[in-house]
Amino acid sequence: MDNYELQEFDFNGKKVAFRISVCPVVNCNCGDMSLKFDVPGLPPLIIDLNIFSREVAAETDDSLIEDEKIEVIRQQFLDSMGDKQWEMLYMCYIDLKHRQAADARLEEHCYIFNFNEIENRGELTTYCDVFPFDVPMQVDVAGETLTVIDYHCLNPSCGCHDSAVEFVNLRDSQPDEEPQSYGIFMLDYQNHTWDFMPGEGEALPGAIPMPVLRNLVESQNPDFYRELAKHHKKLKDLYQIRRMQLKTGKQKPGKKRRR
Repeated sequence: MDNYELQEFDFNGKKVAFRISVCPVVNCNCGDMSLKFDVPGLPPLIIDLNIFSREVAAETDDSLIEDEKIEVIRQQFLDSMGDKQWEMLYMCYIDLKHRQAADARLEEHCYIFNFNEIENRGELTTYCDVFPFDVPMQVDVAGETLTVIDYHCLNPSCGCHDSAVEFVNLRDSQPDEEPQSYGIFMLDYQNHTWDFMPGEGEALPGAIPMPVLRNLVESQNPDFYRELAKHHKKLKDLYQIRRMQLKTGKQKPGKKRRR
């Protein structure tokens, strides 16, 4: 499990150092973290919390209830946490998950594909759903940062080099709202061609003209097409691993991404 040393953190009026660990499942975005630090006069203190709910995990086994002083310290920890501290912990969490994903072998990424939908109904697979901690491509447009969401065909009998690419404003979206889409297009990353998605109109709400968006994407992301090709290959490679595991009965349940 990865660790992260956070040297200075305000707690109960003092600067303390934490040792942080996160959920060991590579592409799990559950938000669980463990913080370990020393409090004078007490054994090493471990606080398990969830970065999304901003709550300390409750003990489920009465035999694990610790000294009352420990519980007091835990409550003091919660009381001392403000938005700035929670944001700092969140950035540590994301950094650890990024590093964890980058160091993991491909087969360690736990994701279950819907083989029937992919191979019989042409379902596309979203790259960030399978690899949620890979750093996404982005493009700045008129003061807004749009995230590139790419979808790929994984049918083994298909040799296409197409990607459906959507541009979404994730940064300004609220947790309980769907982020605004500024357009979705079908790209051929080998021939560098763009087209509108079948069934999609040319004017989504807030849509940017395709030639303008394409120019911005290519100028700000020189490796844009190579990255799409790498994403497609990485997805197909993992898909083949999962197909083989399915045949041998070794496929394990995966965890859904938390948004």
